[in-house]
Amino acid sequence: NVNDNKVLYRNVVFQPGDIILANRKDDSDGIFTTLVEGHQCFAHVAIFAMLEKEGMKYPSIVEIHHEGVRAIPLKVYLSDNFISYVEVYRHKSSNTDFQNCISRESQLMLNEVHGFSIYMDDSQEVYLSCALTASQLYRRAGMGPVTGKSRYSLKTIPNLRVLGNECGAFRDLLMPDDFAKNTNFKIVGAIDNGRFYEVTARTLARERIRIIWQTRTLNPKKFPKIIPIVKFCINRIHNRTWVLGPWLAKKMGFTVENFPSGPATFISMVPTTEARMMESSRILAAVLKASPMRYLSCQSWDEFNSQPELRKMVVKSLAHFEELYR
Repeated sequence: NVNDNKVLYRNVVFQPGDIILANRKDDSDGIFTTLVEGHQCFAHVAIFAMLEKEGMKYPSIVEIHHEGVRAIPLKVYLSDNFISYVEVYRHKSSNTDFQNCISRESQLMLNEVHGFSIYMDDSQEVYLSCALTASQLYRRAGMGPVTGKSRYSLKTIPNLRVLGNECGAFRDLLMPDDFAKNTNFKIVGAIDNGRFYEVTARTLARERIRIIWQTRTLNPKKFPKIIPIVKFCINRIHNRTWVLGPWLAKKMGFTVENFPSGPATFISMVPTTEARMMESSRILAAVLKASPMRYLSCQSWDEFNSQPELRKMVVKSLAHFEELYR
């Protein structure tokens, strides 16, 4: 149901500029929030906009993905194909002018070249994280950027050093949860696609990964043998090496302009770490589904999470991940 700038969908009223905090369907969802201090509830942030084409308005979710900023129809994004759970937050000063500006700036940004930023550097405008994309649109719409209050855990500094991302270790970072904690925003709705077992399994995996990140140090000698080759390719792309750089970027599905910005070691290890969390999450979800009353009859999360047999299963499911560490 579309009425000017307002859209009623699944009992939530959406307006341009609304912040969408999401837990996605991916079984590796949230792996990089394990580097951040404290518990992070959300792994991803996007923004709602009304995009126009040939005089028609299209309710859309605007976000940055691997290849840059993209738009997804609202009903597609909120389906079980994309997300497990979302909460919708609105700036308390949102008004018609701001909403129109957000939609206009979103449309402009979709026609620009952007790449994903591992560094999460809020001082530049081309390479963005999911949170910085929303903040950038707020700035362009005249609301001012959203400031981050999150930080990498100091316990992860040795691993950030191995990954080449120590430069971000001692400064504030804008993460999805910062929007929910910001007093300028209020929650206006939530949508749950009922993936209880999968979400619980991912939470168990993330908590174990957080412990590994903070108590053990990555050992480059245990990285997959292909990593040095991937790092070589990434460095050629970042340096825009004549002919080779563009060719390698194209082979990976990018251009040299939208290839992710960040340390070559970090970027090269992303597929490995995501795949190993994904494997763990699927194993744990299958365990929970097979014996729901055995594991889910507890009165609290602490009681559930402290079951010896479950703890052993979590550790076992991430043994392959832990192999990467000293």
